[in-house]
Amino acid sequence: MAPGWPQPPPLTPLTVAKRNANVSLEYITTLQSSIHALEAQIAALALQREGLGAQLSLAQTRYAPVGRLPNELLATIFGYAVGGGKGSSETLASLVRVCKHFRKVALGTPFLWTSVVIDADCNWEHIRLHFSLSNNLPLDVSIHFDDFPRSLPRDAIGEALLDAMEVLQPALGRIRTFRLYVLTEALAYAALLRCRAPAPLLERFTVRVAEERCDLGDVPPLFRPFAGHTPRLAALTLQSIRFGGALPVTDTLRTFSLAGYGSNEGVPTSVLLAVLRACRKLELIRLENLEDLRDRPPNASSILLPKLNRLVLASCGIHRAQYLLKILIVPRLETLELDNLGEITHVMRDFDTKAEHLPLKHVRIETCLFNELRLMHLFMKWSGIETVELIDCEDVSDNLLRGLSAPPGSEKWILPHLKHMSLEACSSIHDADLVRFVSSRLQAHEANADVGPSRLESIDISKLSLSRITMTWLASKVLIVG
Repeated sequence: MAPGWPQPPPLTPLTVAKRNANVSLEYITTLQSSIHALEAQIAALALQREGLGAQLSLAQTRYAPVGRLPNELLATIFGYAVGGGKGSSETLASLVRVCKHFRKVALGTPFLWTSVVIDADCNWEHIRLHFSLSNNLPLDVSIHFDDFPRSLPRDAIGEALLDAMEVLQPALGRIRTFRLYVLTEALAYAALLRCRAPAPLLERFTVRVAEERCDLGDVPPLFRPFAGHTPRLAALTLQSIRFGGALPVTDTLRTFSLAGYGSNEGVPTSVLLAVLRACRKLELIRLENLEDLRDRPPNASSILLPKLNRLVLASCGIHRAQYLLKILIVPRLETLELDNLGEITHVMRDFDTKAEHLPLKHVRIETCLFNELRLMHLFMKWSGIETVELIDCEDVSDNLLRGLSAPPGSEKWILPHLKHMSLEACSSIHDADLVRFVSSRLQAHEANADVGPSRLESIDISKLSLSRITMTWLASKVLIVG
C-alpha cells in the first residue's frame, strides 16, 4: 500500500457466536471510516491507471513505424496523399486533424500548400492560408467554375469568379500551373483580363470552356494574359476560346493543344502556322474537334519541328490533316494518332514519301476509312513500330493479319518489332486468322529469338465476336487488355 494513504484500523470481525452480542456505535463508525479509506485508495489507483494508460498509448504510438518516420519522409508521404486534384484541400484538412504530430509536420511543409483549388464553394481564408503556408514556393492553381447548375444565374457565377480572381491577384507572380475551367467564353475573358501581372514562373497554361460558342462577334480585342510575359511557358492547352489572333505562346513551348472549335475555325490557319513556325521546340501537338479547312490554304513553305515526337489529329478535318502532314518536317516523330478523319487513303499516300525516314514506334488509327493495301505498304516501311492500335476501323480485315503473320519463303517480316496490337471493334476479324497471327509471332520468336520478330506481349480484342475456345487460347499465350 502506497505511503501517505489512510490506513484502515484493525478490526475484529464478527463471528457467528457474536451475532447476538451488542455492537457499539464506535464500531460502526470505524467500519465506515475503513470503507471510505479503501474507496479513496481505489479512486487514486484508478487515476494512476488512467495516467499510465495514456502514457502507454503515447509510447506505443511513438514506437509504431509511422511514429518513428523522419519528418521529411512523412511529409513526402503526405505529398502523395494530398495530390493536386479537386480533393486535395479536403485531404490536407483531414491530415492536420489526425494528431498534433501530423498537424505540426503538415503546417511546417510548404510544398503541401502549393496546390490551390478555387471554386464557388471554397473558403477564401483557406486560400489565403495556402498562400501563406506555401512559403513563396511556385503555385499550381486550378479554377473550377464549369459545373454549376443550369438554374443558377450567370451573373452570380461571374461575381464569384471575379471574387476568386481578386483573391488570386497577390500570387500571380508565383503561379507555375494555371488551369481555368469555366462555362462560357465570356467568363474566361472576364478572368483572363484580370491576369495583367507578369507570370515569370508559369509553365503550364490551360483554358477550357465547357460551352462551345459559334458567334465570332464575341471575340475581344487582341490581348495577352499575364502581360505576355511567360518566359518559361512549356505547355499550352486551349479549348473553345479564341484570342483574336494573339495566342499566348513563347519559343519555350513544348506541348501545344487545341480543342473544341468544331462549329467555327476559332484559330485561323495563318495563326496556327505562325505558332508552329515560332515554336521549334515543340514535342507534342494535339488538335481535336476543329472545323476543317474551308478553302485550301495557299502553298506554304515547310515547317521543321526537330523535336516533335507525338502528333495527334482527331476530328480536325481531313483537309487540315492532309495539309499539316504535308508541310511538317518531323524527323523524330515516334507517335502518330489519327482519329475520326474520314477517308485517309490520300493522307497515307502523301505521307508515304517520308515514311522511311520516321522513327515511328506507335501508330493509332481510330474510326477512319482507308485502303488496307496502302496501310500495309506503310507498315513495310515503318519497321520500328512497337504498338499498333486500329480501333473501330471497318476496313481492317483478315488480310491485314495474314500480312503480319509469318511471311512465306525468305521474305522479311512486316513490323518485326511489334509488341502490342489493338483490334478493338474491328468487326471483320475472325478467329482462325487471329489465332494464326498470334501463333506465328510467338513460334517465330521462340524458334529464333535473335533474328526473328519480337514477342507479341499484349493484344486488345474488345468488342470482337470470338469463340470461348479462341479467347481461352489467347489468354494462355498473350496478355489480353481492354
